[in-house]
Amino acid sequence: MTKCIVVEPGSYGCHNMGDVAMMQVAVSRLNELWPDAEIAVVTGCPDRLLRFCPSVAPLSSEAHNAWLSGRSLLSAIHNGLPPGVSDVLRRLERLLWLRSPSVTDLGVCLKARMLRRPVPSPSSFRKRLLGANLLVVSGAGMINDAFADSAIPLLDELDAAMRAGIPVVAFGQGIGPIADPALLAQARAVLPRLELIALRERYAGLPLLESLGVPRDRIVFTGDDALELAYDRRPPSIGSRIGVNLRLAGYAGTSDGIFGMLREPLRSAAKALKSSLVSLPISLCPSASCWILRSPPLAQRSRALRTSFA
Repeated sequence: MTKCIVVEPGSYGCHNMGDVAMMQVAVSRLNELWPDAEIAVVTGCPDRLLRFCPSVAPLSSEAHNAWLSGRSLLSAIHNGLPPGVSDVLRRLERLLWLRSPSVTDLGVCLKARMLRRPVPSPSSFRKRLLGANLLVVSGAGMINDAFADSAIPLLDELDAAMRAGIPVVAFGQGIGPIADPALLAQARAVLPRLELIALRERYAGLPLLESLGVPRDRIVFTGDDALELAYDRRPPSIGSRIGVNLRLAGYAGTSDGIFGMLREPLRSAAKALKSSLVSLPISLCPSASCWILRSPPLAQRSRALRTSFA
């Protein structure tokens, strides 16, 4: 019987090139370990996914989201309830989602019909996930307060898989900071049960995981998996330019003012090294929080970045 490995990538749209690179490394290593296994990756853009990982099987993120939506079928009601009542109701909904999936599947379909929103069958993703031999969380920096709305559903998914006896591992992770009470509670309940958590850095992530109760022998410091691709494709001789990437986003705590702060230090470094600066866009996400495709468009913004540090 063919083994199946499900991969949760850092980006369903393959627009963050750092996440894509870490996904490529994860898929490559899984292929080496289990060459006959089917590797299924959750995605909202199958064509883009197959450009970067042609050997994988796309798994619909719409079906994935439909399944996860069963955790909170009464989401519109929660805002009008006292916090304590809402918390109890959320726990009951989640328990129903875990123990009676057919009931919540029916609820999702009925809710979608009432709202006139067609959704894929939630059971299609659930059956694929719970029939897997391994769940892999590929490199990302999502389990933190800035992305709590995405991190909590992810942790719920890992919890559901482990309750079904499926081992879960996480590679290339940047974890924290976490102060949000709901995210903190879920991280404490779920992360210690993972088979392995590989961290990109040890200074903040390691003490956080230990404080959450993750056994030290399940934590490995690997650095950024994306560096493996860069090393494999290194030229015969080192280049002469300095690459610059800036993430201008609210969750990164940055704004356009950072250009003024970095302009002179970067110019001085380039001059001292008799080098030049070149922009290296990483996030090509069209959402408003990612600066690359925000007006002005990508090519113009890249030129503006070069000009800012010229």
